Amino acid sequence: MTLEKLASDVVEFEIVDPISPRLSDLADGDKYLEIIDAELGNEKFSHNLHGNGVLGTAIDPQQNQILSGSGGSPGTVKGVDPVDATQNFSHSLHSNNVNSVVFDPVQNQVISGSTDNTVKGADPVDGTQKFSHSLHSDDVNSVAFDPVQNQVISGSTDNTVKGADPVSGTQTFTTTPVSGSPVNNVAFDSEQNQVLAAIQNGTVKAIDPVSGAQNFSHSLHSGSVEAVAFDPVQNQVISGSADNTVKAVDAFSFQQRFSHSLHSSTITDVTFDPQQNEAISCSQNGVVIGADALNSTETFRHELHTDVVNSVSVDQTLNQVISGSLDRRVKAIDILPVGGDVYIKQDGSLVTVPL
Repeated sequence: MTLEKLASDVVEFEIVDPISPRLSDLADGDKYLEIIDAELGNEKFSHNLHGNGVLGTAIDPQQNQILSGSGGSPGTVKGVDPVDATQNFSHSLHSNNVNSVVFDPVQNQVISGSTDNTVKGADPVDGTQKFSHSLHSDDVNSVAFDPVQNQVISGSTDNTVKGADPVSGTQTFTTTPVSGSPVNNVAFDSEQNQVLAAIQNGTVKAIDPVSGAQNFSHSLHSGSVEAVAFDPVQNQVISGSADNTVKAVDAFSFQQRFSHSLHSSTITDVTFDPQQNEAISCSQNGVVIGADALNSTETFRHELHTDVVNSVSVDQTLNQVISGSLDRRVKAIDILPVGGDVYIKQDGSLVTVPL
């Protein structure tokens, strides 16, 4: 990084190169000026350990690792170090594409869903299988974990959402949100204690996790809903669609809170970052975008992948966005917000405060 002083009689500096804030804390008595246009999107690591396109990502905070699942026959699930991306474990328990991965903190296992119609749980250290079920009759597109009922949630091309015991794999509930329409994605809303489902017919459903009964539904999207996530800070449901929009609705009433069209192609995944309070989304044209969770204004963007980005996750420990792409790469991107606490001492030296 270089800094240029703008005038000799004022303490102002221009940032010439992007800042990547990771330095020391402020010292007592120092005087500072805030620089409010710190650039974002610095790549922290990239790995291509998968032999095929990456379809799903997740964070395992207990083992402190990044999880990813990829296509292929067999499909693979991997865990890597969140700093240097060295491989911790790998398994090929599925006979086909691994479409989705999630971490189960109660049983301490990695859950995966596959085109082979199965949902599996695996040890997060050595990758050995802990359970498997074949309750679906078609591709498992998405998996989520419900810590309230202690069950694994899955959504499938067979048009159903199912719950299963995370130890035995036995079914706990099943429901068909929309007859004849595949379930593309599932998530869990812990505040309202409900399962969220993104449906190909353009609807988002909220489902009782015990009975499978429908609580709420909206059809605000004009295309297939590809992804859904829960924002506990604003208590809202975020969804992304083939209509190129990301929308947020009240998690209880399902009334719209915001809508943005920052992407120019189908949204493939959405997630929420509680530290920066932003909705993060990715799309088929390889773009990852952060948007303010209140007013949906853009907070960051990166286009570091060379193909479709299928999945985004947030590593809250290291404050980084994880993305997985058909370019076979998993990337970690710095997500410090615009206007971050970056300071210049009066002697011209740079000091930053990690957020």
